[in-house]
Amino acid sequence: STDGWIFSGCRRAGLVLALSCAGFAAAPASADPQTGTEGYVGLSLGYAGGGDDRVGLSPSGLVVGTLDNSGPLAGGLVGLRRQSSGLAYGIELEGLIADVSDSVASAGVAAQTTMTGTVGLRARLGLVRGATTFYVAAGPSQGWFDYSVSGAGIAIDRSFSRIGYYLGLGWERPLSDRLSLRGEYLYSNFGSETLSDPVSGATTKATPTYHLVGLALIGRF
Repeated sequence: STDGWIFSGCRRAGLVLALSCAGFAAAPASADPQTGTEGYVGLSLGYAGGGDDRVGLSPSGLVVGTLDNSGPLAGGLVGLRRQSSGLAYGIELEGLIADVSDSVASAGVAAQTTMTGTVGLRARLGLVRGATTFYVAAGPSQGWFDYSVSGAGIAIDRSFSRIGYYLGLGWERPLSDRLSLRGEYLYSNFGSETLSDPVSGATTKATPTYHLVGLALIGRF
């Protein structure tokens, strides 16, 4: 199943991160990071939560409840980075598969949503302190969602995508000359999407937002 494949992928990504960290933890981190421009690729693993999507129906005024979406994400990234005079800055593209979902029911009406994936383009700006870089990140992202509301004569079932934005911060520290480990927090907001059932005339508004914490294993070239 799709859910099983996603969770299997997350377990494999976590194993890769764990083995890589164990294998390179003993390698001394450079106290004088290299300057110049470099490219990199990476493997990302994270968990999103804190979604706050209130499900209300018009014109009835029924509030079904609040979807507190949560779940794992895994994927990869590619980017360019330049370091000079204690500053590190660059841009990266990241794609993630996801199973971030929740469901709620009230008064015979049930609502469910799932974020199935995201693609984001982020700019990063950081300060280099010793071997560690502390950074902030921001940029646009696109998310893909499945959303349904059913019961009491209502049948809303839609898949849609929305363009939103990321804001976040994090750190990155080398494990070896070519590998580094990154930890970060991101807030994502995808605005709102109005969904309707043409038969019953019911409408609702999806407002997906997420808080994401994650790790990434980065390979520089």
